[in-house]
This record gives sequence, C-alpha cells and structure tokens, in this order.
Amino acid sequence: MCPGGGYALLAYDHEGYAYADYFKHQGIALIVLKYRMPHGNHKVPMSDVCEAMRVVKSHAAEWKINPDDIGIMGFSAGGHLASTFATHYPAELRPAFQILVYPVISMDETITHSGSRENLIGKNPSKALIDYYSNEKHVNAESPRAFIALSDDDRAVPVENSLRYYKALHRYQIPVSLHIYPTGGHGWGYNESFRFKKAVHDELSDWLRSF
Repeated sequence: MCPGGGYALLAYDHEGYAYADYFKHQGIALIVLKYRMPHGNHKVPMSDVCEAMRVVKSHAAEWKINPDDIGIMGFSAGGHLASTFATHYPAELRPAFQILVYPVISMDETITHSGSRENLIGKNPSKALIDYYSNEKHVNAESPRAFIALSDDDRAVPVENSLRYYKALHRYQIPVSLHIYPTGGHGWGYNESFRFKKAVHDELSDWLRSF
C-alpha cells in the first residue's frame, strides 16, 4: 500500500495502517510502504516500490504469501505511484492487481494535481517526462486488473484522472471496476467521516473475491 501525500509526505495512518484489520479479514497481508520522497529525483519512489515487491516475493514462502497474488494499492499521489508501477513494472515484478483510491494518474497539466506533479517531476518538466508519468498512456494488454474508487466532488484531484485510466484499461479489455461516490471530497482514506466508507469496503471485498 502506497499512502498519499502529494510526493511531499506520507499519510500512512488513515491511508495505511488503519487498513490492516480490514485486509486481515479478507485473508490478505497488508504491507504499508514508506517510500522516499523524490526531492529532485523522480526515479526514487518507483525504485522503492520495485525493491519492496522484490523483498515480498523473496520472503513469500516464509511469510505464507502467494508470490503470484501480490497486488499494489495507493491513495492520491500514492495512487499515482501504484499506477506507475502497474504500467511500468519490470517483467518479473508484475502485480496481480491494482487498487487505486482517488488517484492522481496523469501529469497532463489540465487535469493533474499540481503539487504532486511539481514534487515528482519539477516545475518545468520535459514533454518526455510528462508523457512517461501520464500513466493512462502506458496501459497495455498486460496491465493488471483494477479497482478504482473516488468521489464525484473531489476538488483536489480531478475525476478525469480516474476516467482516463478506466477508459484506457477498458480499451484493452482489462477487467476494471470503477466506483464514483457522490460526496466525500478528497483524502477520506479510512476515516469514519466518509459517508460511503461501508459501501466502498463492501464493493472492494466483493471485487477481491471475484478472481
């Protein structure tokens, strides 16, 4: 699990540890990744995800984890990191699934989260760098199945991020489940104040049991 925080910090409580019991009840081990911030090196967060996946796979037998059933999850900027891994993974580290919650997907300045973009690729990034981290452009037939959840009234990360990613996955016939709740804004994570908390958790539980 990759917590959000705009590539400036990590919200690893309500977008991390708080989910431990939920996933335990699904029979899933939750590993919260405290990935490093870019600080001028856009490659750092992705390198941390790759190393984390290598560690989990290498200890899979010891930890009683199926090495072929390890997925990636992320919130907000952590959702961008998770979708970056899901679209740029090394072949031997392919995730089995991706769960994205109010994710940043694109570095297209018309729809991105400006703070996440600037913190990851700088104030004046090249077109090549913008395209590389606009993950909707890198979906292909080998992309992992996806669950996407967000609120329609999210004013921090435009809904268009998730819509573009959904359309890209659908275009390649990748199984994808998209859930848009009418209210909630941005950053709800595991907070009790999110009116649709039970709904999204029930939907996610059903999805996890569907494959």
